[in-house]
Amino acid sequence: MASFVKPFFSASLFLVFAACSDTTAPISLSLNRALWEKQNLHDYSYIGRRDCFCGDAGQDVYVVVLSDTVFQVRVVGTNVELPKGYWLTVGQPFDYAERSFGEKDKTVKVEYDPALSYPTLVDVQCPMVADCGVTIRARNLGGLVVAFDRTRDLSIKAYDVGVKSR
Repeated sequence: MASFVKPFFSASLFLVFAACSDTTAPISLSLNRALWEKQNLHDYSYIGRRDCFCGDAGQDVYVVVLSDTVFQVRVVGTNVELPKGYWLTVGQPFDYAERSFGEKDKTVKVEYDPALSYPTLVDVQCPMVADCGVTIRARNLGGLVVAFDRTRDLSIKAYDVGVKSR
């Protein structure tokens, strides 16, 4: 091999492997999203946590999702109900991570549940900005059976049926 070809070949090989590490995260995101959607779960509960410079951050919450909509959010341990508008379904962090991958000057880390493929961690940080970024966590996802009770003020009750992940 000619002497000028070796450095060119080494540089090309480096660029190929560097490009792979930059593009595998969105591919992994797409594959795990497809596996999550294949679970066909629309009614479930999970324990969530959000770490950021925002309201209700830094505490574990029990989130109930019915028909792909956040129905109820309660603080773990105190059972205090929180406004549900700030909390996400398990599928919504896929969208947040996907948007963040395309934004300049952000680092994105995503981890997935090995059994159900939903995001257990979405960590988006802005290394150059002190109060930018959010970490979203989800764990203990369980399926629900929804029953209607017309004799009480609560029209929907949720029962855990034991579909558990880590």
